[in-house]
Amino acid sequence: RVKRQASDFATFDAEALAILYFNDAIYTNMIMAGYAWQKGQVPVSLRGVYRAIKLNAVKADDNMAAFDLGRIAAYDPDRLETAKDPRGHIQAKTLDELIEDRVTRLKGYQSGAYADRYRALVDRVKAAETEAGLGERLSEAVARYAYKVMAYKDEYEVARLWTDGKFDAYLAKKFKGGKIAYHLAPPLNSKKDENGHLKKKSFGPWMKTGFKILKRFKWLRGTRFDPFGWTEERKLERKIRDQYIDNVDRLLADLTEKNLDLAVAIAEIPDDIRGYGHIKEEAISIAAEKESELWQHWPNGTLPKSRTTLIAAA
Repeated sequence: RVKRQASDFATFDAEALAILYFNDAIYTNMIMAGYAWQKGQVPVSLRGVYRAIKLNAVKADDNMAAFDLGRIAAYDPDRLETAKDPRGHIQAKTLDELIEDRVTRLKGYQSGAYADRYRALVDRVKAAETEAGLGERLSEAVARYAYKVMAYKDEYEVARLWTDGKFDAYLAKKFKGGKIAYHLAPPLNSKKDENGHLKKKSFGPWMKTGFKILKRFKWLRGTRFDPFGWTEERKLERKIRDQYIDNVDRLLADLTEKNLDLAVAIAEIPDDIRGYGHIKEEAISIAAEKESELWQHWPNGTLPKSRTTLIAAA
């Protein structure tokens, strides 16, 4: 889809270059900007770009170097050292492997019973799709996005992830010494800015102890005793989860080869929901509008043509 809408299309591993030359993936975007500029796709003078970087006053020299690195990657890539993805090659999971992975994650997220609820849903989709001879597309979509709506990242999950040891190991490998500050906006006692959005506050290393305590109370999640569950954001996330499960059963009731593409598009709606707080709320609103439009064609219609979308691509 990107190729169809881009006037000039090219690919390169900008993240690998950022890590190789700067030991920090944060420079990926600036490298890509330099690449696009060299390809003639950024209508700003070189002097103007450098001036903007300097005015931003955040690691200006490194950002200008990253921009120039991207220009070299576009003009003469042989001048650069060979960069490989530091994560190595990632083998795509089979559907069964994907399901088992998500089941394991949901057990850690909540419980075995919660994971079984997920598995039962995906099994229903697999059975219906197999019986109709439609392959695994809908099953894979549901396996991915049922997990996403079921594993919404609330306070208990944040606490669990911060204390599972993985981030500590990463920090120990990258840095020596120093103290960690956590920037959080607790929904129960955070102040709001002029736009009504929660303002983040800085918490010291002691917050990790709080996380260790909080994660033990994940069994309260979704119950009437859950102090966080009464916030509008958490109530909305539970509503989206429950509605998604109901929607999947609605799809299975009328699934055919003709409407399979439409069914998959509806099942993939959660992919449009990103971010947290007010950003997530806006994404949910846009996704709901898109979903409503798709349901108007169910079950006798086909997937409507995509709206014309402007995509910035180098």
